[in-house]
Amino acid sequence: MSPEGEPTEPLVTAEKILNFNLNAEKIRDPVSIRIIDVEDDHVTCQAGDAVTWEMQLLDAEDKAISPIVGKLEVSWAEEEISVNEKSNTFILPEWPPSGNTTVGNFKLNISFLPQGHKKKLAFKLVAKIVPGEPHALEIEPDLNPFRAGTPHMVGIRVKDKFGNFITQRHTAQFDIELTCPVLSIEGPIVLKDCEFVTVDDHSEENYWVAKLSLFGRPNEFMLVATDPAEKLLPSTIRKKLGEGQAEKILVNKQSKLSISMATNETMEPLTICIADQSHNICKQNAALVIEMEGGDPFESQLESNLKLNGGICSLVTSRLVKPGDYVMNITSQRAKLEPCSVHISVTADEQDPSKISLTDSDILHRIQAGHVMEKIEISVTTANDEIVADANDLISLRIKHRNEQGPLYKCTAYNSETESYHFNFIEIPQTAGKASLEVTFENIFQSFPFDIHPGPAHHLEVPGNFNLPESLSSDDSPVLFESLEVSAVDQ
Repeated sequence: MSPEGEPTEPLVTAEKILNFNLNAEKIRDPVSIRIIDVEDDHVTCQAGDAVTWEMQLLDAEDKAISPIVGKLEVSWAEEEISVNEKSNTFILPEWPPSGNTTVGNFKLNISFLPQGHKKKLAFKLVAKIVPGEPHALEIEPDLNPFRAGTPHMVGIRVKDKFGNFITQRHTAQFDIELTCPVLSIEGPIVLKDCEFVTVDDHSEENYWVAKLSLFGRPNEFMLVATDPAEKLLPSTIRKKLGEGQAEKILVNKQSKLSISMATNETMEPLTICIADQSHNICKQNAALVIEMEGGDPFESQLESNLKLNGGICSLVTSRLVKPGDYVMNITSQRAKLEPCSVHISVTADEQDPSKISLTDSDILHRIQAGHVMEKIEISVTTANDEIVADANDLISLRIKHRNEQGPLYKCTAYNSETESYHFNFIEIPQTAGKASLEVTFENIFQSFPFDIHPGPAHHLEVPGNFNLPESLSSDDSPVLFESLEVSAVDQ
């Protein structure tokens, strides 16, 4: 027995010699074989069932021959073949043989050699095994990896109890459900957006296609297809869920993070990664950009470019030195990834310097151009108004005038009596205008604006190329001016 289309040789032979003590003139020569109740030489049975047939020998006039004398062979059995003497027919062995439940088309060979003849009568019967009754569901294995948040197509078919898929359409008979039981409390995988869709390629088969998405941590999961009416046995597959498509940037596994700290403290390293919808790390390289809003509170300038190898990296920052509210924005250079942000609130340490002030608040009143200030006294206090003393190396000042920075002045001495830092011989720019005294103590900055006024009148100036003599005598020729502007300027 073999699938249709392949050459078939007799597998086994069953033989029976039928000898009847009858007059020879009553015996007619058989010329053909007929299988009773079989049309077009084709038979069909369900998997697991067995059928049997009766066979007749016919003469040239298509009349049954009686008696039967000769040798009979069939290709599917070895058992002895019996004869129905009333109908004068062979009762053929059951087909298919026990244990054969595979669906398909098979060729069965039957031959009969009449006694005294050398040529056999041959007959070929095409037998077909079809699936049995619907018995169970089966989820088709998907060779493609399951990724979190990514839609997947899952096929579900019906099979008989022997495992043969049923090709007749039965999808209208059953309501199929697809579930994803929780296997791990620590990392549950959630089935979402499950719907059954029509696929043209399987329109003639008993076939469901479920479109679904799974969300969760990379972990083993189980899909179960069930028939709520319990007419069909369920089907289960176990698979591994992998990370999905990169969609967002996370900092410490969050899209937005808030941190509150004091000056002189250092933040714990921040874990930056790119992740899918379920916050699973996507193991791929990425280039990110860091931008600060509100300034930079760190002692050392933060690197603006960040490289991620394998989808994750650690961002180490320096000591926080400037009080205030800041926002760290992290975006992607190329890929369309949802950005993340870190809100950093920095409060001043009660023991840290927080305020710079002039001991004499009027010292910058009426500052003249070109003047040299013999002494400026500056005090530094904490948030609790405690004096910060003896830190001469940490404080400096300079004068900014017309967007130009003047020379840097270091502290001359600390006066414990006045609890102030002294700066001596500060040169004022020689040009009048707006200016500011800029003082820096470690990482604290304070600007004191003031006006530079002209100094005492020193000489006269006439605009243009005209030069006025320093003195006029009565002996000089008279000079006539229609209009003359004369300005008094300082030194």
